[in-house]
Amino acid sequence: MNLDFILRSRRWLAIGMTAGALLARPGRGAEVPDALAGLYHNQSYTVDGAGAGPQAMAPLILFPDHGYTWGREQGRWQLVDGRVRLSERRTWGLASTNQAHELKFAFRQDRRQFVVTMYRAGNAPTNNLQRMDTGLVTPVAPTAPGPGYETRADHDPDGTGVFYLGREIAQVMGHQGAAWLERPTRQQEERPDELIEDLALKPGETVADIGAGTGYLTWRLARKVGEHGLVYAVDIQPEMLELLTRNMAAHRLTNFQTVLDTATDPRLPPRSVDLVLMVDVYHEFRYPYEMLTGLCRALKPGGRVVFVEYRGEDPTVPIKLVHKMSEAQVRKEAAVLPLRWVSTLDNLPRQHVIIFQKIAPR
Repeated sequence: MNLDFILRSRRWLAIGMTAGALLARPGRGAEVPDALAGLYHNQSYTVDGAGAGPQAMAPLILFPDHGYTWGREQGRWQLVDGRVRLSERRTWGLASTNQAHELKFAFRQDRRQFVVTMYRAGNAPTNNLQRMDTGLVTPVAPTAPGPGYETRADHDPDGTGVFYLGREIAQVMGHQGAAWLERPTRQQEERPDELIEDLALKPGETVADIGAGTGYLTWRLARKVGEHGLVYAVDIQPEMLELLTRNMAAHRLTNFQTVLDTATDPRLPPRSVDLVLMVDVYHEFRYPYEMLTGLCRALKPGGRVVFVEYRGEDPTVPIKLVHKMSEAQVRKEAAVLPLRWVSTLDNLPRQHVIIFQKIAPR
């Protein structure tokens, strides 16, 4: 089976387009692209497959901390004898496996593309490699950096030290805190059913629940849009999506699709979504400009983006400062993108509901 692959930077590291920039130097003992060596410099890359097969359409995402995700699979990666080895593999809902996969890179004769060969490593003690698939890797020019970022040494201990348009980006709540999303007091504190009514959704619409977590709002959204509607449940943590899938099954709902996004790309189809909903999550985006750009791309003409954030103007809201946002700050950050402010609702106990509409291109 042949697979066509694309190697893409998910950030703005400039990938050289010459042979010297793309291959390891002679004598380094491995034909591995220098672009992959950039993974050690806090970059993430994907290998997107376009063939037929269980993993072919899912991007393989290699993270700087040597974790990876590939569709429903996750594990660890490392460089071994010129190959990228995928190990400690685990598929959601299934047990871990010690069997490894490996990717080997080499240049084609035209020196414009890599040949990538995928191997399946056998079990100990022999670990003989078996060739699985071969395909091509094409370097693609990365996107330009987003504006407005700066790093400060003096910052909130609950923040990242990275500021966007004057606001410190908050640390992400890990999946270990999933129980907090389902806390019994949340109904009273946030009135989720009232929020769903505020959205004025119609049957058959497509909604993107960004930072969906355990699916606390996803199942409510799915019920609202009905069997002919669709909810994209988007989260950056596979563990959250696993919990969400179980939650949706418990509510006997199937009109949803999980999406494992990246820090810069929501990975939603272009012009496919009627409404994007972000509840208590936007302030944690590592790259808010890039994420909002991707979300605008996913919106249909006239589609809406809804920010739901704890009110930063209200000192009585018992939430850490970097996990709150003022209406003025939300509008400031949305203003750099093709979004028009529509309204702000303050009927919820602690949160703004700030609604924007996608502006048609001129």
